[in-house]
Amino acid sequence: MAVQDHEQFRGVNSVLLIIELAIIVLFAYFFAGRAVMKSLFIIGAELTLIIYLVQTYCETVPAAVRTADETMKPLLNFGLLYLGARFVYILYKEVINSADLLRKINGNKKPWLILVLFAMLVGALVTQIGQVLF
Repeated sequence: MAVQDHEQFRGVNSVLLIIELAIIVLFAYFFAGRAVMKSLFIIGAELTLIIYLVQTYCETVPAAVRTADETMKPLLNFGLLYLGARFVYILYKEVINSADLLRKINGNKKPWLILVLFAMLVGALVTQIGQVLF
């Protein structure tokens, strides 16, 4: 009977381990999603302004009269390059803030498993956003 109890305990132990790992993954995914989405919301407002300026120029000036089309392209490209760099900077700050918060939660010890998982999930989310945009 003791062997049967030991086998049941091993089964329960496996289930609890899977539940704990799922909670850790969800926790890391929440922090990664929060960091990426916060960065996107800040960049979204600036991107909206650039799109509005280009649309306003294209709508108000007739195509036959427009002479600044070639000038608008480098300005738009520079604006998009700036927003890309700003997104990376804001995402970096959010990742550092989240890593500090995770360290505080873990008693000022680095939770390497969660940090590695967090970095992988941030990378996956940024890759998915890149696939949507390009």
